[in-house]
Amino acid sequence: MKHFGNVLLAALMVVGCAGGAAAEVWSVNRHTYVMVPLQGATWVQAQADLQARLGAGWYLATITSREENDFIFNTLVLPSGGSKYWLGGFQNPPDETAADLGWSWVTGEDFTLYRNWANAEPNDAAYGPGSEQWLEMLVYDNGTWNDAGVPEEGVTGYIAENDAPVSHFCNGGKFRPHGRRRAVHPAYRRGEHAR
Repeated sequence: MKHFGNVLLAALMVVGCAGGAAAEVWSVNRHTYVMVPLQGATWVQAQADLQARLGAGWYLATITSREENDFIFNTLVLPSGGSKYWLGGFQNPPDETAADLGWSWVTGEDFTLYRNWANAEPNDAAYGPGSEQWLEMLVYDNGTWNDAGVPEEGVTGYIAENDAPVSHFCNGGKFRPHGRRRAVHPAYRRGEHAR
């Protein structure tokens, strides 16, 4: 077990599978998280890989508290040695030109509950207004967030989440959790998050 601040974060289960993925269950919400290596992938490619590799019930991770961000960063991201990982945040509508407006989680959770932007982010700096509409976690900046676009250099993979603890693992290369499937944001389901 690891202790961060006043919150006790316990990795209840660590399981491994081919492809370098390892899952961790956070004791606070009993959700399962996994870091999946996918060098150089776009946010949309990460989502497609997630569905193909992990299956139903998994989504790009959503972070609604500092404790959850710390758990993901310290347990999955930091030990990986990568530099940037996609999360489940996106701008809605996708053509939003104000860098700080319209941010949503793929699950529809309230994006304003917690934000961990890096200094001067979000900023659409790479290609101008409306160019960076996906969320990534920065390893080299202690787990802060960056708005990113396409192409995005240095992406190491993505963080996936499931609302249930994993009860079975690696059957035909897919995670097999038990529990309910989370509803996803309607704009995400309709594919409006991608250009």
